[in-house]
Amino acid sequence: MTNAKLTISIVLVRLSVNNNIVIEVKHGHTVAELKEKESFWSPGLQEVVVRERWYKLVAHSVATDLIVADNEEKQMEAFMEDIETYNHDIQLAAPPRWLTKPESRAGKLHSSLVLSFKTPTELKHALSNRLVIAGTPVKTSEFIDIKPSTQCRNCQKFGHYQRICRHPTRCQLCAGEHSTNLPKLSTCQSAKGCSYTQFKCANCEGSYKATYHKCEVYMEVN
Repeated sequence: MTNAKLTISIVLVRLSVNNNIVIEVKHGHTVAELKEKESFWSPGLQEVVVRERWYKLVAHSVATDLIVADNEEKQMEAFMEDIETYNHDIQLAAPPRWLTKPESRAGKLHSSLVLSFKTPTELKHALSNRLVIAGTPVKTSEFIDIKPSTQCRNCQKFGHYQRICRHPTRCQLCAGEHSTNLPKLSTCQSAKGCSYTQFKCANCEGSYKATYHKCEVYMEVN
């Protein structure tokens, strides 16, 4: 009798802002199946944690010194206790975390916290009610997971969304310095009088749109 081989398809492996390796499995497989084969793929890892899907929000402009602790782990535990104590019916799935890395927060008085909830109902409740952290009301918005392959519709670069983009605007079709005016034809017809009649990638300057899946920059992040 031979043992059946368990094959699990991995769709994404990425490094989180906290330097954790995040692994996502293909639809139809479960994280529990991956965990069963941990001995084959996890040598050298300090700890492997299986987590269910969480629903997240971002608490904006939180003072970085609002709660002081010996280290960041204790600070996050203190934030969690404060949030659950002083906000009605708020139960976090885990301690919050800063949205950005320590080096990005260096010297800054405010940053954003990511809060996780186990159900979409809990997330909706938190978003629809004023959130108070350490006695200070803060603005919130739903957290949008940004992957290395996420492409901005403003500058056409990867790793961020249009609404937080600080780069100059580039056309998706011709790489010109104007917003994309998607035409019915295959050439750019920008209202600003674009002179290009052929595609040009804003990332690698190839003769195709910035969204072309064989662009060398696109392939590097996918």
